[in-house]
Amino acid sequence: MEPKIARPPYDEELHKILVSLGNTPVITPDLIPTVRARTKLIPGPDQIIAGQPITHEEHTIKGPGGDITLSIFRSETSTSSLRPAILWFHPGGFFTGNRFGAIPTLLVYVKELDAIIITVEYRLGPEHP
Repeated sequence: MEPKIARPPYDEELHKILVSLGNTPVITPDLIPTVRARTKLIPGPDQIIAGQPITHEEHTIKGPGGDITLSIFRSETSTSSLRPAILWFHPGGFFTGNRFGAIPTLLVYVKELDAIIITVEYRLGPEHP
């Protein structure tokens, strides 16, 4: 039998909104594989930047539970050495998703502001609390 994972409380402000909507989402451990299966639908970096003057590079950093991959998106045509940067942690409640999920939306900042996008492939819970 799997151990029961206690449901943490919501932030007070968020809880008020969820209650007003009449919907407080419940994801149980048995639903996690189904929710994670949607991640396979997220396109990879080559598809995301195809035909755009944007580069993608990957780096790894050492972590206590193993390496963590970072993806960096930037303009191919920039001539500036000083640019804004956005450090993006993907949504997914820390149990699903991947670092490429919101990149198509964030690329507007690369194009319009010459920003650099750095996104993290963090380890997912509950396997990595």
